[in-house]
Amino acid sequence: MRCQNCGSENPAGSATCVRCNRPLAGTDSSSSATNYPTVEGYSPKNTVSGCPSCGYPLKESDKKCPNCGSPVYQPAPTVNIDYVESTGATVIAGRQAETGKMLAGFLVSYSSNPYGEYFPVYEGRNLVGRGKDVNIRIDGDSEISDHHFSILYRAKEKKYKFKDELSSNGTVVNDEIMDAGELHNLDVITLGSTRLLFIAVPEF
Repeated sequence: MRCQNCGSENPAGSATCVRCNRPLAGTDSSSSATNYPTVEGYSPKNTVSGCPSCGYPLKESDKKCPNCGSPVYQPAPTVNIDYVESTGATVIAGRQAETGKMLAGFLVSYSSNPYGEYFPVYEGRNLVGRGKDVNIRIDGDSEISDHHFSILYRAKEKKYKFKDELSSNGTVVNDEIMDAGELHNLDVITLGSTRLLFIAVPEF
């Protein structure tokens, strides 16, 4: 039996839809009306989904189901508009904002966040550290200097050059402490207790 509200197939004889909990056509809607308490502003026309626990129709703004109280997990926004202006750079949640420069690569880390975080590397000089005036800011590791190291990429050279910026604890690339050199795809950079995987963006 197909639900006229959400289109889901239901077992024969069902009074309400297993997905959206709406009364099915040909059943006694009065017997299932108690499944939908009267809540101002709720109707099938302005809801986007049903509660995963009880099937009650939900609005996009709901964080909890108004019927059973179960939490509703909304997808994270694709753009974070909370940003910090700083000298020479703009930082958005640990990621450099759009600069008008060509994207050249990424630094990826799982050290401070088990789900991972990434930092775009752009054409030109990318200063990395804990300071407020860096291009890529990494918080939470006291062993990282304010200006720890930098990555320089020039499109004409097609090379990624790094330089330790006289940091207190040094820059380690592939388990070797180095003052300067060239980065290659999938090199591992260690700053203090933070490990960063360098990913070069191939040209296409």
